Amino acid sequence: MSSMKPNSVHDGVKTHGSRSSSCRSELIALKQSVKIKLKYTQQEAALRNKRQNQKRIFKFFLSKKLLKPTLQK
Repeated sequence: MSSMKPNSVHDGVKTHGSRSSSCRSELIALKQSVKIKLKYTQQEAALRNKRQNQKRIFKFFLSKKLLKPTLQK
């Protein structure tokens, strides 16, 4: 009996090749998903930092009486 080799066909059914191809596809999809989530997480963090900096700057100008608070309707 011969040992199975990658991408071999046994009784008309692919053995290792189709399985590894499927795993590769799943890994690629997972990697892309992680990249997208990381990108959005980084963008959210940058936006949060920007907002915090804007608040600090606004409070500084208010404390120095360089800005007058306005009421929005």
